[in-house]
Amino acid sequence: MNGLANVGAVNFSTMTKETRKLKSSINNCVDYINQHGGFTIMGTIALGRTRDPNNPGVLVDSDVPTYRICYLFPTNQKIIDEQEYQQHMMYELKTSEKDISG
Repeated sequence: MNGLANVGAVNFSTMTKETRKLKSSINNCVDYINQHGGFTIMGTIALGRTRDPNNPGVLVDSDVPTYRICYLFPTNQKIIDEQEYQQHMMYELKTSEKDISG
């Protein structure tokens, strides 16, 4: 099994080490994608409604936009099949029975 699904329960020191490894892997993947075509981002931008500070029962149009990212993927989608990219990926977070029980 790949990815975070097999992390299970780990003690704090292991999680800290694994978290650092995961963050490093994510940063490496993002950097690699950015250097090879970047990301395509799809989403919405909306001006919502907010409560009027002078009259809390009244909703008014907001001046602050809300950004919703619906999809984020590499522009060059074939990049995830490249061996060089896959070397940046972290496939497994390892835990031992001692970590789980301890």
